Parts: sequence; structure tokens; C-alpha cells
Amino acid sequence: GELKEIPRTEYHLSRGVWTYEEPEGVQKYGQYHYVSPMGRTCSRNLTIHAMPPWPCSSLYIQGGYLETHRCNPDAHEGAAVLIDTFNARQDGLANTCLQLTSSDVDYDKPTSQGFAEILFDAAKNWLPRKQGVISAFHAGPAAATARAATILGVPYVESYQSAGQIFLSDPPDPAVATFFRTKTDVSWTLPGALSLLPQNFAVLMDSTSAVSAGPAIDAAASKQGRVISVRDIVPEWTADDETRTDGPIERFIDTLVHQKVRHVLLATMPGNIYPVFACKLYRKGVHKHIHVVALGPAVYATLYIRKTECRDNPKIGSIVTHATGWVGLWPLQHFLGGEDLVLNQ
Repeated sequence: GELKEIPRTEYHLSRGVWTYEEPEGVQKYGQYHYVSPMGRTCSRNLTIHAMPPWPCSSLYIQGGYLETHRCNPDAHEGAAVLIDTFNARQDGLANTCLQLTSSDVDYDKPTSQGFAEILFDAAKNWLPRKQGVISAFHAGPAAATARAATILGVPYVESYQSAGQIFLSDPPDPAVATFFRTKTDVSWTLPGALSLLPQNFAVLMDSTSAVSAGPAIDAAASKQGRVISVRDIVPEWTADDETRTDGPIERFIDTLVHQKVRHVLLATMPGNIYPVFACKLYRKGVHKHIHVVALGPAVYATLYIRKTECRDNPKIGSIVTHATGWVGLWPLQHFLGGEDLVLNQ
């Protein structure tokens, strides 16, 4: 099909070239291809297929960002940077380079089982041959992809928190025999996350993260000689839960203002607290004064603002996150800039 190069911008950290090719014949979905020789002779290539990223959905993205084929490469910016790093190493496989492909799919259009079809199309109807599969999916698409990868005989790594929801029996279920999950513990990101904060900062956790991440946050802060001036724990609920109580978040923000603490580490479930926190900052008129470092994709504050009382103005999420430059850290495809590129389009 027609092949075109996806332009880079000054905001991209990756150094290779993305192309997009339209499907033809038996091919059902277009294919993105990232090549990054980094000065090496790539007589052989190992190709990893990245499944369609969930932020690239018409449910979240408006305008021509999807149609111009920029969203998928932007969302995979982190993976592209990692490939650059590997290919630049001198101790890697001789004359062998990593490269990346991905399918052009509106994430919220297929059924969960449809993601198996997407992988079959990429593996059977497109070159180059795929040696592995990665994704950051919700549970349904991840399970379908795991079964398809097993049929194809290629390893599959799922990096999102829903990986734990895929049932692996003992011995492993042969239907997902090539499935792996990455460690989603964020403790390894804490030293870098705290380096983005000043000497004194605040921490907001939910009832689950306080147990799982609280001790690690305290230890990391103590090791760096930092002081947690304000700390609070809010109940865990979903942003669209009509029975939720936003009072604890409002009181936390009031405490920040009273104690003149401007920097916050958000250590909560992103889809639950982030949009509500962003909305409350905006409603209280302090969104230009509170800077946030989030242990999760800050893009949730924008994507799910429609589930809050700020739903009448969907731009509020972007207004708030841009005002002080929210930073989201997460061991997913969003890491190393991909999330910021999608958020800022």
C-alpha cells in the first residue's frame, strides 16, 4: 500500500524514522514501522510488534490527530527511545538491530476478541516477521492477545496493571503459554520522581496505595532527606461512582493552600483520583499554583475529566495539567515522553 513517513518534531527524543503503510489485499489494518539503525549495519532485524495503544481512541482523541497517523508513534515514543538505546550499544548482537511495528486501530472500536484478529493480521499478512509482542492493555484485549500470541508461538509481554487479571494456572494454562507480565511495582521510579520535587512536598494516597506504596515513598524520601509536609489518604473509588465523596480531596487541597505547599506527589489509582483532583484544583482557582508529579499516567486527568463535575468543559483537564506542567511516571509505554506527546498533540 501507500507508504508515508511520519514527521518528527522538536519534542521527540527518539532518533529513528516512523513510516505508515496503508493495507491492501488481505491486509486488514495499516502498519506503522519504526527503524532506528543508530549507525549500525542492520543485516538482521528483530521486530517487536506493539499492539495499538489505548490512548489512541476516538473516545478520547478529537480532531485529525488519529487520521494523520501521529497518535500511535507518539504513544510509542518510550519504546522507540529504548530501541534507540539498544541499537546504539556496542555490546549487542553483531549487525542485528531491534525495530518496532504497530497496527493502525482505533482502540475502542474492536471487541476484546478483535485484538486477537489484529495480531493475526500483523503476523500473517505483513512483513517484517514479528519475533515478539508487547502491549499496555485492559484485561479483555490482553487475554485475547495472549491466546493469539500462543497460537503464533511468539512471546508476549503485557505491561499494564491488568496483566494480573489474566488467569495463569499452575501448571500454566497452555492457552497463554507465551505470556509474560512485567513488574508493575513503581518503587524503582521513586528516586527519579522525588528528584522532580522540592525539599518539602505533599503526598496524596488512596486506601490501597497507602499500604502498597506508602512505605516505599517514606523510605525514598528519608534517603534523599526530603520532608513530606502534608500527607492524606482518601477512599478508593472510581471517578464515575455517583456515591463517592469528594470532601477528603477538597480538604487536602485546602490544607495545601493553608500551609503554602505547592508540590504534590499523587500516589493513587490514576483513573479514579486524577480527574477529580484536577477538577477540584480548577474549581478552587488554584490550578496555576499546584504542581503535580504523578506515579501514573497524568493523561488520565484529561481523558476522564468528563466523569467529574467539570464535565461541561472537557478542556479543563488540559488546562489544569498544562498550567504547572503535570508529570506522569509509570513503567508502561507512556514512559519517556509518549504520554506527554499524546496529551499535548
